[in-house]
Amino acid sequence: MRQKYGPALPPEQPEEELPEPLPTQETAYLQGHDGPILAVRFNRTGTYCLTCGKDRTLRLWNPHRGVHIKSYAGHGYDVRDVCVSSDNSK
Repeated sequence: MRQKYGPALPPEQPEEELPEPLPTQETAYLQGHDGPILAVRFNRTGTYCLTCGKDRTLRLWNPHRGVHIKSYAGHGYDVRDVCVSSDNSK
């Protein structure tokens, strides 16, 4: 015997808090690439970011202080994108 189902109802969810507004002013200027930056990726908590660009490097930054932490060079071509793992392990 087939059982009839009613319309799917979404599960009850707690009221969501409104996100913080996006910044409207520049807080730091990350200076160091020798050409255009092609991508910027932040870690999950926003404490670090990686940039990559036409100068064939990846750079690790503390964006809140504007401090360059480390450069990764040796790529043969432009570095067009970068990915950050969710647990900061790689």
